[in-house]
Amino acid sequence: MYKIFSWLLIAIFPVALFAQHPLHQEKSYAIYGPSSWADSLIQTMTVDEKIGQLFMVAAYSNKDQKHTEEILSLIRDYHLGGLCMFQGTPAEHVRLVNLFQDSSKVPLLISMDAEWGPAMRLDSVMSWPRQMMLGAIENDSLIYDMGRAVAKQLKRLGVTVNLAPVVDINNNPLNPVIHTRSFGEDMVEVAEKGLAYTRGMQDEQLLAVAKHFPGHGDTQTDSHYDLPLIPFTKKRLDSLELYPFRRLIRKGVGGVMAAHLSVPSLDSTVNVPSSLSPAIIDYLLQVQMNFRGLIFSDALNMKGVAKYFGPGEAALKALMAGNDIILYPEDVPTAAGKIKQALADSIITESVIDFHVAKILKAKNWLGLDTFSKVETEGLLEELNAPAFINLKQQIVEAAITLVRNDSDFVPQRKLLHQRIAVVSMGAEQGNSFQEMISRYAPVSLFSIKATAKKAAYDELLGSLQEFDRVIVGLHNVSRYNVRTFGITTDAINFVHALNQRQNMLLVDFGTPYSLSRFREVHNLMLAYEDDSLIESVAAQMIFGGLPVKGRLPVRIDTTFALHSGIQQSEVLRLAYTLPEGAGIASSKLKGIDSIAQYAIKEGATPGCQILVAKSGKVIYHKSFGYHTYENEFPVKNTDIYDLASITKVAATTLAIMNLHEIRALRPADQLEKFLPDLRGNPKGNLTIKEILTHQAGLEAWIPFYKYTLTAGGICDSNYCYEPNDFTLQVARNLYIYRDYGAKMWEQIYNSPLGSRGDYVYSDIGFFFMKRIVDSLTGSSFRGYLEDNFYERLGMGQTGFNPSVWYPMERIVPTENDNYFRKELIHGFVHDPAAAMLGGVAGHAGLFSNANDLAILMQMLLNKGTYGGEQFFEPNTIELYTRKQYKNNRKGLGFDKPEMDHRKTGPTSSLASPGNFGHTGFTGTSMWADPENDMIYIFLSNRVYPTAANRKLISMNIRTEIEKVIYQSFLDQNKAGSN
Repeated sequence: MYKIFSWLLIAIFPVALFAQHPLHQEKSYAIYGPSSWADSLIQTMTVDEKIGQLFMVAAYSNKDQKHTEEILSLIRDYHLGGLCMFQGTPAEHVRLVNLFQDSSKVPLLISMDAEWGPAMRLDSVMSWPRQMMLGAIENDSLIYDMGRAVAKQLKRLGVTVNLAPVVDINNNPLNPVIHTRSFGEDMVEVAEKGLAYTRGMQDEQLLAVAKHFPGHGDTQTDSHYDLPLIPFTKKRLDSLELYPFRRLIRKGVGGVMAAHLSVPSLDSTVNVPSSLSPAIIDYLLQVQMNFRGLIFSDALNMKGVAKYFGPGEAALKALMAGNDIILYPEDVPTAAGKIKQALADSIITESVIDFHVAKILKAKNWLGLDTFSKVETEGLLEELNAPAFINLKQQIVEAAITLVRNDSDFVPQRKLLHQRIAVVSMGAEQGNSFQEMISRYAPVSLFSIKATAKKAAYDELLGSLQEFDRVIVGLHNVSRYNVRTFGITTDAINFVHALNQRQNMLLVDFGTPYSLSRFREVHNLMLAYEDDSLIESVAAQMIFGGLPVKGRLPVRIDTTFALHSGIQQSEVLRLAYTLPEGAGIASSKLKGIDSIAQYAIKEGATPGCQILVAKSGKVIYHKSFGYHTYENEFPVKNTDIYDLASITKVAATTLAIMNLHEIRALRPADQLEKFLPDLRGNPKGNLTIKEILTHQAGLEAWIPFYKYTLTAGGICDSNYCYEPNDFTLQVARNLYIYRDYGAKMWEQIYNSPLGSRGDYVYSDIGFFFMKRIVDSLTGSSFRGYLEDNFYERLGMGQTGFNPSVWYPMERIVPTENDNYFRKELIHGFVHDPAAAMLGGVAGHAGLFSNANDLAILMQMLLNKGTYGGEQFFEPNTIELYTRKQYKNNRKGLGFDKPEMDHRKTGPTSSLASPGNFGHTGFTGTSMWADPENDMIYIFLSNRVYPTAANRKLISMNIRTEIEKVIYQSFLDQNKAGSN
């Protein structure tokens, strides 16, 4: 006869806590406390209905109508107590949950085996890291937060029970079934992390189920296929495997799942799995360990049970052992019949059934199923993939990735000047998220090779990599199974070791920690645990110092890599990339940017644009809209480059002037004639650098140089030719000017009239002088000086002059369809006619770049002159050049400033702070940095296509309206923080 012990009384479990985070606050879960709903309901139930409550069967949302009808029949005819939902789509899952709940007299427990969230079973849902990756995290509060997030996702799907966490201690590297599903091999860490996950779920009123009792970690057999042997002594089990379960039970876990294991030290009965053992379930778990919650058998269709017991027999034995929920009985009618016959034969009593059913109903009451309402489908995918969830995942990944070895200080990357870097993806296509993110930090060459490639292919790749100074190898699609050598071939391993011996190389392993055993001798080794786009992105950011490295190994790797080892780095050197939530701003607050950009394109203000926002050193918004032209042939990508027009004045010329200032080669008060002797005797020789940089030197706004080279019929005169030679500079794709014409341009500048000094007149002409000063003082080319001192050192690989010779034409956005000078579409050549006549390199225009590169430059300035571990400027220099210089002139030295007199139209939003500095460009570009809000805003467009006469971008205030949305998001954040 099945014995009922005195411990049948329900207990309420206290949850210890301390400090402020919910994980450390006192909490009790009254899951099985008094319930009038459960008490009254059980009084009305028949024996058949009670027996039905014990069964939980598998239901799939990707199967046909026949399967659905079978489930409905079981609900109707056998009064099922619950379902465990499996593969399918979120929408179909919700439809079926609603259908099944509506068809059940008593609300169903809806469970899911969702150890790493609903994505474990459903498509179109973000995936959370597996538990072994969580085991690398030191901050368990993140795991608690993940538990809450997973619970919110599951409840949104109508799920009330998660068959998680796994609290098995994976101390056997050859374990074929637990492996990365475990938090690791440290029993205390497994317990605390399992508790954090449990607390997170149950604080959201979703039942957590700890598994696989009494411990499935130290075995080489998969219970799906056979009955694993756990040969250890009771003392060993009590001190190790049972520790996490004991800890979670004391802290109120709502459920425990019993594993199919042979544990002779606990029950020596031959071929009786632990899940069917009264000695293990009834006595050990409930009496000795004082567990009062729901006990789930593991799936009874697994071979660890089904190999030795028939369907009905296994179900009855599971019940008699003490299980409350009989999971996946192979044959519900047979199982129900067996249990009913046992009642008739007095093998068990109805009071035993009532005891189990009462617990099940009380759990349903606690879960809110007594007032169940249908699950809504509207907005389902958006809510399951909420930005807040993705941001939390990024935080978790940031805390987990582990720098295992860093012998050559490869991480983080420093000093990029003249460094040739290659990125190799083994087992992934070229252009993956890992490579794409690395490309944001530096110009790199990309390679890829199949995981199954033969030796000849690896040898060829090895030869191609000889010319590089640094090589980053990403190891992708690593198998979790040691018996399959983790899917890493001998040729692949030999390739990595050969590269390691020859070059400065980092290996990033996107796989199980145990795969590190194949790379014991690699000098620089990072473990990323899993392989998805977000993890790849975070790993890339860590390599270049965009993010700190925090993780520690959750398992030991033979004798080479110790448990809890890992090199932690806190220094942040460069920009990071995240969602707005990463800077404390809701993504929804920035949706207005999308609307304004799309409106601008729809109204013909510009064919397309790039927009970037960075906050607190993090790029939180980076999107491209529209196409290169209105012909809609090439969609704008974040890697495309634009003609920056007058942004050149600050992103090139002013930088050079600042650098010369710092080496004391010049001062703002210096006059031009000090550096340009041919100006002596010319009124312009007395002009100061400060006057020119603030546009109050009295110089003309511009000179239409090209007009002096046109015939009466508007055709280029004899100063041009249409075939290149040694005496020409390229002006456009099919037009060349004789290089000595520049002397005539300078003559026109020298002889141009000079207006009143002290009056603000925005002028290009002054920057002709500035470039000439830079050329004179440096003795090098303007372009080379900027590349060596700034662009290459900063990693600005998509920034430069004359991009048609160094960047793919399909990635360069064209500007105007010039019908007045060059008579062709300006594509890959500078739009400004004067800069074009100087060969594309000028002080006022000519620079091309993209939003990401400009953000790097502006972040360096916001960082008071440092970036990537290098010092570019002293803080005082930046403060001088970016501050307002005169009372009646908003300009800084080179940099533009907001118009604080709101009666006047300015280049920024009225919400911009006085500390803002940046510039705009004629072609439809804009870049601004705000030290007070630690913010960067970049807007790039080609509003001049097809004609510069189109001023809609300006008249519609597109750039400033977008900036207003950004500032409003900050204001909203501050308001929310103060409430």
